[in-house]
Amino acid sequence: MELKLIRGVDSAEEILTRTDPLDLGELPESVLNRTRQVFGEGVSPEESVVRMLSDVRGNGDVAVRHYAR
Repeated sequence: MELKLIRGVDSAEEILTRTDPLDLGELPESVLNRTRQVFGEGVSPEESVVRMLSDVRGNGDVAVRHYAR
């Protein structure tokens, strides 16, 4: 992953406050399949994110490694 260098407060503010929400209704089938593999049937992409964040908050790096495999 390449990090983007941002120069200047105005540029940073523009990038950090933009409102272009992730459209989870248009995910590729491969992403939906992986979500089902990891979390089971009936778990939406949104719910999978909530579960991952909760797991990382509770279990730290162990959870990060789990989801990274």
